[in-house]
Amino acid sequence: MFKSEKAGISPALILASLMICSLGYYMVSFHRMAPAVMASELKAEFSTSSTVLGLLSSIYFIVYGLVQIPVGYLVDRFNPGKVMGIFTAFAAVGSVLFGMSTSFGAALFARGLTSLGLAAIYVPATKLFGQILDKKGFMLATGIILGIGNIGSLTATGPLAAIVEGIGWRAAFYIMGGVTAVISALMLTVMGRAKAMDTRTEQKGREASARKASGYDIAFASVLGLGIFLKNGPLFSFQGLWGVPYVMDVHGLSRMGASSVMMLMALSASLAGLLTGVINKVSGIGERRMMGITSVLYAMSWIPIAFPLGTYAIPALKATSLVFGSASTIMGIAMQAVIIGGVDEGVRGSVVGFVNGMSVAGGAIFQPLMGYILDGAQASGKGLASGYSSALVLGLLSVSVSSALFITAAVLAKKAAGKTGLPGPGLEAAQ
Repeated sequence: MFKSEKAGISPALILASLMICSLGYYMVSFHRMAPAVMASELKAEFSTSSTVLGLLSSIYFIVYGLVQIPVGYLVDRFNPGKVMGIFTAFAAVGSVLFGMSTSFGAALFARGLTSLGLAAIYVPATKLFGQILDKKGFMLATGIILGIGNIGSLTATGPLAAIVEGIGWRAAFYIMGGVTAVISALMLTVMGRAKAMDTRTEQKGREASARKASGYDIAFASVLGLGIFLKNGPLFSFQGLWGVPYVMDVHGLSRMGASSVMMLMALSASLAGLLTGVINKVSGIGERRMMGITSVLYAMSWIPIAFPLGTYAIPALKATSLVFGSASTIMGIAMQAVIIGGVDEGVRGSVVGFVNGMSVAGGAIFQPLMGYILDGAQASGKGLASGYSSALVLGLLSVSVSSALFITAAVLAKKAAGKTGLPGPGLEAAQ
């Protein structure tokens, strides 16, 4: 399934590393979405408003986003496995500290530390597999990482809600900390000690240091960065924090019922990640076109969310959740393939880090912003339903603009490929 031309890297080592990276990204997604099912408990525990709760959740995205460019720099120069393992150990400590928190300040610090640790998984993984696998192998590996990662989002809905109701939110974080510590140890022992998995040599390190981003690299990364900011800001806000309270408050479902809607998003995202390689092969659609098409489908999935269909609101919400999760994931995988194929290896980690940082920065801004809109609606006497409506219409507008930006990025990539005489970046160059 996976072969590398790099000496000393066996298919077994590639597969083992892929599974470890996937488990790491599972925890990234799990921690990212976990606050949604325990929002009421956290508000009561720390006596916070919706705006402040949004800050507690969004600190994860703030720290994650700020660390992405430094992480990209590190993986351009050091063993990706060691970088991942060391950082992930901080996440394990942060998770335990969050469970022990007795004040809002302590919880804020602990969640920030957790984010710092988990910020160094996706970028190192894409850097690693982008160098040791061919383009088709890379897209398959990325799909598996995102697919298993989205199982983390899946288990952070209904299953986590059941755990929280059974043993409490503090014990849930202790368990998360233990699992994260095991993953950190695997990264350090399996990947960190394998010299063949060190994609940086001394010569590569000198070349990477000397390589500067071109004007195209900067323009392309800027368009993608703004696009992913506007796309994932509403996504992380709805799926990661306000979606469950919205379905409970506006549509009257129980916590388990509301969590099941979020579970459909995560389930479809996970399946889409695992099947993206197959979809690409069967459809024959290159990654540039796939990125544009799925960005439009994702934007359209927000229409039934922002404008509920009366008595059909819940069935429509469940149906659109399937499109929401799958289109978003496929678009993300296609985007990474475009970056890997179209950006020079020497600055690839930094570009991926920047785009990934902009992705989570969207969550950092939109989560408290939507909380502020909700607080404002309640303070003015308009009620929660009106507040949710305004926040979700803002989300729809944001993802619509992001779709236009992704289409623009696809056009830029196509023109750049034409000027160089190449058939195109990513998988299209391999077909």
